Order: sequence, then C-alpha cells, then structure tokens
Amino acid sequence: MSSNAGSTTPTERITIRLAETRVAALETIVDEGAYPNRSEAIRDGIDTVIDAHDAPAPDAPAVHGETGWDTDMDGRSKRTAVAQPIERLRERPRAGGEIDTRFSVTQRQLVSRLKPASAGGQVSRGRAATVYYLYGDERRAVRRFIEENTEYVRSCLEADYNPLRANWDEVLYSLLVQEWVAFTDGEEK
Repeated sequence: MSSNAGSTTPTERITIRLAETRVAALETIVDEGAYPNRSEAIRDGIDTVIDAHDAPAPDAPAVHGETGWDTDMDGRSKRTAVAQPIERLRERPRAGGEIDTRFSVTQRQLVSRLKPASAGGQVSRGRAATVYYLYGDERRAVRRFIEENTEYVRSCLEADYNPLRANWDEVLYSLLVQEWVAFTDGEEK
C-alpha cells in the first residue's frame, strides 16, 4: 500500500484485464474529457458498484414496476426491475442507498448523478453520498445533494482547494452555490 501525495488515505495498486473493446471505450470517454484519466474513470465505476452494494437484489420484487429482462452493455440478458428506479427518481432525486443503481442501458440514458468529487490529493473530507436524478431535475438534485452531504459541502466551500468547483460542471456548481445560499439562509431562521 502507498499513499497519494498529500492524502491521508492509503491506496493500493491493482491490476485488471479488460477486453480491447472496453479499453477503447474507456479511452474514448477520457478523450472526450469526461475524466482526466483512465484511473479516475475506473475509480468512478468502482464507486458506483460500492454505492449499489446496499441496493436491493435484482430479483427482489419491484415496488413501483414490473420485473423484466434487459440487456447489459456486453449483450448479456439480466433480470431487472424495469420501471422502479425511473419512477422513484420522478418522485425526487435519490441518494445511492435509496435506489437500485444498476440501471439498464436504456435507463442510463435518462439518469445522471452528482457525486462527491475526489479530493485530488488533498485531505479527505469524509464519505459523502452520490445523488441520482433524471436529466432536467438538476436543481432538485443539487438541493438533495446538499441535504445528504451538508458537512461535506460546507468543508468544500470553505476550503482553499474546492474539489466540487474543480470537478463539477460550471452550471451544476453555480446551482450548488445558489442552493447553498438558500439552504444556509433557511438554517439561520
């Protein structure tokens, strides 16, 4: 195990083997600017798996929908609660532990997430929840992110290095600042 420069969190290097098509797809994602490098993209994928760990099993009965079959990115069939995640996200944005985040290929086109930004070698600000939402529902998603991660957001906004500002899209970060002002005004009353 080693430690990133300036980080108090120990890290461990692991090696994985991927099909050439997956490596090419990963390179495309990095080249398009979604991630600064392959490692960050892979870490994000691992975070998604960890967030989904507490989600219900795929064969658990759906609360708001029927169970059906869908195809994953490799063309394999899998059992999935077809409507449940989308219907639950229509109600409101959800933290990772509140929703099954193993979205189907079709559902992934409708869903986005706000995730805590990595500290980029800075001191960790603790664990914070990822918030999932439907595209177009960004303002409510930012509000939910603040509610779920109040101390994390406060520490980011007060720090010299703000990983949210450095890693979030400018529009989302602007919404975060606006909603933070409204949130803190509400706390004072």
